[in-house]
Amino acid sequence: MKKYLIIGAIFFVLFLGTLGALIAPYAFYQFIIEGSYSPEWFKINKIVKVNNLDPVLDQSDFVLHQTVFEDYTKNLNVFAYNIPLPMRHPIFEIFPIVEMRKKSKEAEIGIDYTDHEKNKILTIMLHASKTFKRYLDDQKLFKIPLVRSTFKDMQFHDFWKDLFTKEVISFEKINFFDLSFFDGSYYKEMVYDLYLLHMRDKIFEEMPSRLYFFEEKNLGMAHYPSSRSNSMNNEIKEQFFQVLDLRLESFTLYYEDNNLNSKDIRALILKNIRYDYSSPKMGSDIFKEFKMLSYEDKLSEVGFNFLFAAWSHDLKNKKFLRDVLAFLERSPDNLTILGPLYNYAFDQFGESLKSEEGGDLSSSDFLKQKIEDENKKEIRDMVNSERKKFEEMKFENSDEKVKYFLEKAKQEAAHKREQDGVDVSK
Repeated sequence: MKKYLIIGAIFFVLFLGTLGALIAPYAFYQFIIEGSYSPEWFKINKIVKVNNLDPVLDQSDFVLHQTVFEDYTKNLNVFAYNIPLPMRHPIFEIFPIVEMRKKSKEAEIGIDYTDHEKNKILTIMLHASKTFKRYLDDQKLFKIPLVRSTFKDMQFHDFWKDLFTKEVISFEKINFFDLSFFDGSYYKEMVYDLYLLHMRDKIFEEMPSRLYFFEEKNLGMAHYPSSRSNSMNNEIKEQFFQVLDLRLESFTLYYEDNNLNSKDIRALILKNIRYDYSSPKMGSDIFKEFKMLSYEDKLSEVGFNFLFAAWSHDLKNKKFLRDVLAFLERSPDNLTILGPLYNYAFDQFGESLKSEEGGDLSSSDFLKQKIEDENKKEIRDMVNSERKKFEEMKFENSDEKVKYFLEKAKQEAAHKREQDGVDVSK
């Protein structure tokens, strides 16, 4: 009897050991995805899960409410993206963004879409491409041959969609009485889900609140709460990702959640945007298109859009930038958009632009001087116009001439009192 009890005890211990060995990986897995356990063989900084009921988007999610938004736009290649830009648009215009990245020392191109009062409606930032890596060797877990073999038959398209749409399996959803528990299916899914968490940690620099996938364009989207210092009211931040030829391409949108114009520009961009390529030749081709514009269009926002798009393909070409600035300086209306380009010229080339007197100026001083020069030019033109009028006037006698100047002096005095806040009607 004692013999049977010992044998039974041994089998019971073996059973518990086997059961423990089977369940232990699931327990470790559950602790990892909950963030309560960070083993040496699998370490990540943030755990990004899919919390959406319907994470897949389609074209119906980007409907234009106002067709006028598309009627006055033209798609141009800015940096590596083909995007819609306003051309004498009745509602909005664009303002350039050129930011120097501290780490890479490279410029990052962006565009503010504003109304004609310069109120910001939407911002798009176009990021430099990165090499897309699988990062399998970054975790000790994935170096184990048996674990690594799990990814052998993985289809990239399915993985890319899962990265933004798949909810990782949790312990309570595992049926321990299911045959899948014994054939290794759950193990494979757990390993796959850990790899998804690993890749999300690598790709997303911040912790997204939600993830989406725009299937028609194969775009993954991370939704963030915006924390910009110069943000719009109720600002939303969305970053879009795409992998092309083993390169990770991305752009970011900032827009107002409760602004219909803002949402329409977002819809317009997402409907039309596509990754193309960037090269100096592309910039030269767009510059040729600029030269074919009418003189009036060259000096308007239409001309600026073409020039900015052309220059975005050859940012380090100093001569090209000087040509762009020379064209833009011809129109006083372009003075406000010249600021970011002047700042870039100083940051990138480390040179001072020269004032007319030959002294060195900072970029902000240079822009101020440009504005002052334009104001002086307006005054000169006004004075010359008045002088011309006076020369064309014919007075019958000296009394009429004196009377003219007295009336002119009265008008100027009344105008000055009005500017000083004096009631001139009394």
